[in-house]
Order: sequence, then structure tokens, then C-alpha cells
Amino acid sequence: MHLHYRSTAMMAISANEKNIKNILAFTDEIVQRFPGRITGSEPTQKAGARIKEVLSSFCDRTLSEKFINRPDGFLRFIKYVSVFYLAGALILFMRPELVHVTTLLLILSAAMFLSQFVLYLGWFDFLAPEKKGKNIYGIIEPSGEVKQQIIISGHYDAPYVFTWLSRARSLLYVPVIVSGVIVIIASLAGTMALSIMSLTGNAAPGFAPAVQWFMIGGIPLIAPLFWFTTGRISPGAGDNMVAVAIATEAGKIFREAGKKVRPLKHTRLVIMAFDAEEAGLKGAHAWCRSHREELLSLKTFNLNIDSIYNLRHLAFFTRDINSIVPLSKKMALQCRDIAGSLGYKAIALPLPVGGGATDAGEFGRIGVEATNIIAMDLNAIRKDLAYHTERDTVETIEPEAVKAVLDISLQYIMQKDEEISIKN
Repeated sequence: MHLHYRSTAMMAISANEKNIKNILAFTDEIVQRFPGRITGSEPTQKAGARIKEVLSSFCDRTLSEKFINRPDGFLRFIKYVSVFYLAGALILFMRPELVHVTTLLLILSAAMFLSQFVLYLGWFDFLAPEKKGKNIYGIIEPSGEVKQQIIISGHYDAPYVFTWLSRARSLLYVPVIVSGVIVIIASLAGTMALSIMSLTGNAAPGFAPAVQWFMIGGIPLIAPLFWFTTGRISPGAGDNMVAVAIATEAGKIFREAGKKVRPLKHTRLVIMAFDAEEAGLKGAHAWCRSHREELLSLKTFNLNIDSIYNLRHLAFFTRDINSIVPLSKKMALQCRDIAGSLGYKAIALPLPVGGGATDAGEFGRIGVEATNIIAMDLNAIRKDLAYHTERDTVETIEPEAVKAVLDISLQYIMQKDEEISIKN
């Protein structure tokens, strides 16, 4: 009888056309009413207040947690990478005896690039001004004793527009990054070799001019990094307000289904709206650190959602943060299998190197099982992306992709509750 009841409950939890309309309408409301949602800004604060208001209408508890972050320590520092390179190249060309200065500038440039944009560690954040961010979340308790919790999350802050993702330049995005990294690494290797030769007195004929001219020739490849990001702010519909709307609608569905008997027996459901993801995962980082003990003492799963556009690109991450941080492969495969059982074609894969990061990576860093759901082209060469552009409105989001993510999320949550209920 127990198993039959749970299976019936699972079948009763599903998404319909009205749910999809609600998601897109809520996404569009936030995008239209609160443009310019950069962390610490007034539009972001108002958007957070609206999200909290909606969560309060159906959650058992709704909370908001402030945190201090330095968002300008993220993408804005990419300008300094190109400036330091240019200064180093000119110093080496005009004053070869100052090769040690050039080497130090390149080390600083490489360290900044590695820390801020590859590892997401923020070593240089202290150089940027402080701003306040706010994470918003609601909690729905199960009908019985809490044995585990599932955090379904997305971020509500919007990204800056990337210069090299506009329609005319989208094919240059990856070449700009890759060529810049190669030039910096090669130049650093060359100047370090010159520094060692200078200290030991073992000069190689012709090597110094080769490094000098290589660095001068590399300037056109490094210069685009200076204009990598703009001061304009994307509407941020697919990246990533729609994820918050999907998580919110999932919570509403469970609350509506639980008017008589709550469908989740032992699983606490947390609906999470992170701030400052576009500032280097700062909101998720702050929340995971402040709740670390709780997250590790109670079995926790993070089902993060980021960048939902096209159903044909549905995927689940097994690694995050430029493929450096491992996520839960088991969780990703389970989600993939659920997708297949619902008739959706999906894959499980690591986030490609150079692909950036999602908030799931911060859960992975502290040892919480997590995966990220994405529905966006991850190929190196892509055309007509809405992601990080001014075109990122609800019109670029396929309703079919939204339905798939909602369906999978609902069934994953029910399946995990079924598993823990059988054990107990």
C-alpha cells in the first residue's frame, strides 16, 4: 500500500501548459519591471523583494540573507590583463634590460586571469569596492520527518553584455579567449627564460629579439580582452531569471498538490534565488559557506538551473567551474535517465573548459551532491546566442525547454523522496 500510494503521488505531480505560461510570465515581469539587475543595484533589490513576495505566498518559511561581495572584482579586471600585457610588451621592446619587470607584469596578468576567470577564487577582489547582495529562498517542509533536502536553485541577477557575443562577432568569442590565453602563456614562458638567462649570464643568440617581436605581435590578439565586456546589462531572461521562475513554479505545484496530504514525505524542498552569480558565484559562495555545517549534516542535493533556451541542447553537468570542480555524476545520470523516461533527449557531460561556471560549482566545492541543468548550445563555435546579449528576453526561450526542465525537476524531487521513503 505504501509503495502504491507513493507511485500514485508521483504520477499526480506534473506540469501543464498553465505552469509554463506562469513561468514565462513571471520571468517577463521581472525582466520588464526591473531592468539592470546587477548585484547591489536598486533594480536587483526590488527584484529580490518581488521574488520573496511570491515565495511567501506558498512556502512555509521565506528568508532573505544579505552578504557582502565585490562584484567589480570579477569581469572588470579582465581589462587589466590586457593593460599589463601591453605595458610589459612595450617595456621589453624599448628597455630589454628590464625583462624582470615584464616578467612580473605577465605573472600578475596570468594570476589575475587564473584567479578571477578560471578558478573563480577572487584573489584580487579586495581591490574592488564592497556592495551588498541578497539571497532569497523559501522552504517547504515534508509531511513527515526531514531525512534529506533538495535545493532547486537559479540566480536572479543579470549579466553584462559581452562584446564578442553580439550577432556580428559571436564567432570570435572563443578565438578571442583562446588566442589571448595562448599569447599570455607563451610570452610568460619566453620572458621567464630571458630572466633566467639574464641572471645566469647564459644568453641565447636571437632569443631575446624573438620574444620581443612575439610580444609585440601578440598585442592585436590581447587587445580584444580589453573590450571583452561592456557596461550594458542584458535583460537576463534565459540567463537566468527563467530558472528562478521554474524553481518557484515547482514549489507552487508541490504546495498545490499538498492541500490535503503533502506529496513529499521526508524531503524538505528549498526554492533558492541566488544573487551575484554573474559576479563570480558570489551569492552561492556566501550561502554555502554560511550554511556549510547544515548542508553536510543533512543529506542535501542541489538541482541548479542555468541558461535555459533550446530543448535540443538539454544537458546535465558532471563537472563545473571550467570543468575543475566535480559535481555528482550519479545525480546527473539520474536526471538524464528521468529525462529519457519522459521522452526528452538529454546528455550528461562536464561543463567545457572555458565555459565559465554555475552556482552548482559552489555546492560541489564543499562536497554537496549537485548538478546543473542547461539547455543552451555548448559548442565552441556558436551563432546567434541570446546569452549575455541584449537579446536575452523571454522570446528567445523555447516553452518546450521550460516544460522539459520543470517536468524533470518535479520527477527528480519525487523520485528522491520515493527512495528515502522506501529506506524508511
